[in-house]
Amino acid sequence: MCPGTIYVIPDGADEDGEPWVHPRAIDALVFDTLAETTDYDPEAFDPLTEYVDQAALTSLFDDTDDATELSFSVEEYDVTLHRSGDIDVDDA
Repeated sequence: MCPGTIYVIPDGADEDGEPWVHPRAIDALVFDTLAETTDYDPEAFDPLTEYVDQAALTSLFDDTDDATELSFSVEEYDVTLHRSGDIDVDDA
């Protein structure tokens, strides 16, 4: 794990449907979700901090803020990141 990187444990299951626990860097999780729902290559994006403020990301996950989600734009998509690690992607 890299210092300064925010990690979450998203809900998920392996190929057999068994629950698994695997921390993921939030930037990789966002870009992988975007790649799954769009034509983008996850390597084509700028760093996540180019799209959203690092302090806002940190406060979403450090439980010092009452916010449970954070919305921002990546290219032509609106991204909503939930404290649970779930991510919604919509056309802007």
